[in-house]
Amino acid sequence: MKSYLALALAAVVSLTACDNKIEANDKNISLAVANYLDKKGELCLELTEWPLSISPSDMENKDVIPDALVPKMEALKALGLTAEAPGGNDPNDTNPYKPEVVVKRYVLTDAGKKIYREKEVTKYDYSNKTSKKVIEGDLCYGQKKLVKVINWTTPAKAGKWLFVNVTYAYKIDKVADWAKRPELSAAFPEIAENLAEAGKMEKKVLLKLNEQGWDEYDIGFD
Repeated sequence: MKSYLALALAAVVSLTACDNKIEANDKNISLAVANYLDKKGELCLELTEWPLSISPSDMENKDVIPDALVPKMEALKALGLTAEAPGGNDPNDTNPYKPEVVVKRYVLTDAGKKIYREKEVTKYDYSNKTSKKVIEGDLCYGQKKLVKVINWTTPAKAGKWLFVNVTYAYKIDKVADWAKRPELSAAFPEIAENLAEAGKMEKKVLLKLNEQGWDEYDIGFD
């Protein structure tokens, strides 16, 4: 009878260990990487300030640099995602990063607004060690999804935290049709590069163990 009881207790302990969120096992590490990609794996054009103001130097570079700002806007305009608006002073343009002289502006069309995604992000002020949540948007065309975790390092302690460095493979889901258009390749070469890398390029992410389990390491003020 005692032997059966011991076996039962061992099984319970074993199951508890498998379900422990702090264990560096395949289930927990894969879940952490999948959550990380869900939060930060959206592929976007990194055009976050709208209306987008064009300066005199932007106009000078438009025929010199293929992926300069104006060619980018013109490529999106050809797809019906952006439209030109007058330059000069505009009291409705609250973009804090706009140039002193605005030659013209690009705004999102109704079609552009449909692919514009807003999400909450954390902005850090490292000099004052403060942070705040802000809403930031972008034009997005795909979402990275985990295919598999390839390997991870032995958990190592740094300060009060445990870390693992994870190598993984991913795919891209929900690729927008407009992002596949060849006329975008010169203005946005990173689109073709990102799509080509999916499934072929191994990536790494640093995970940190916290009270809830493993999560992507966000530098913050640790």
